[in-house]
Amino acid sequence: MEKCKPDSGSLSQNVRSQNAVLLVSYPLEYQYAHDCLQSLSNQTNQDFDLVLLNDGLENLHAVLEKFPALTAEVIEPAGSISLNRSALIAHAKEQGYRNLILADIDDVFANDRVAVLLSLLDRYDVVVNDICAFSDTNITTKKAISSRFFDLQELTISDILDKNLFGMSNTGFRAEAVDRRILNFPSDLAVVDWVLFSRILLREGVRAVFTAQTTTYYRQHENNIAGLVEMNELEILKTIQVRARHFEIMNQWSPETYGLLSEQSKELLVNSSQSHFVQELVEINAPTIGSLWWELYTQRRQS
Repeated sequence: MEKCKPDSGSLSQNVRSQNAVLLVSYPLEYQYAHDCLQSLSNQTNQDFDLVLLNDGLENLHAVLEKFPALTAEVIEPAGSISLNRSALIAHAKEQGYRNLILADIDDVFANDRVAVLLSLLDRYDVVVNDICAFSDTNITTKKAISSRFFDLQELTISDILDKNLFGMSNTGFRAEAVDRRILNFPSDLAVVDWVLFSRILLREGVRAVFTAQTTTYYRQHENNIAGLVEMNELEILKTIQVRARHFEIMNQWSPETYGLLSEQSKELLVNSSQSHFVQELVEINAPTIGSLWWELYTQRRQS
């Protein structure tokens, strides 16, 4: 474990904030990491520490040195996408942080994102903000979530049963909302966010809310696990596989909630071996505007 700034003792003894922004870094273009940290250094509310798990970004410290105002701690990777996320959240909880704001090293954030989320975390356990998807040349999707949900709409597990809107770069939550059992992910799980927030929202008494008052700018590039993209054959097949894995895991967690979805997803996975079936799904889903992560229509919608 490394500290990017020297201090007189352990982080748990010297935490200057109750709030942490949690980042995972991995090999990517220097400019992407720079843009992300620049947007964090520009936050109107600077009452947060940065806790960063570095999974192979060689020039991380060179980027961090450009932003000396950020109080940053770097921890070691845990071996896989899911284990990294679990280790990062667990570490932040152990350090005594009260509020955890998730961020990805390839995204950028509106200057008021931390301020808006911290304000709402005084009242809610989980807060998810809007996203705009962009590439290196233009914005590809504007206000993807507020096209479906209104500002300050409270959310329940029913809102993410068959799709997801709680991402690893547009969500914040109280540390007390998660425990070790929730963070116990299969080591090979790639789509961690959907499982994480499904488990959280299934907890009794948890309150979650959507805010359109701030934005995460979600960078689209070839290494994205999830993207807000047009549904071609490859994306359809990927979505079917992700859904089948998700429902399998969640069925073990809550069979009464996910039993039928798990069975339906298995059937869909079997049928996806038929090219004509996949092509029909492409035709059904390709015109979709405002689809959320892993959302899939299997029947034509009435106009």
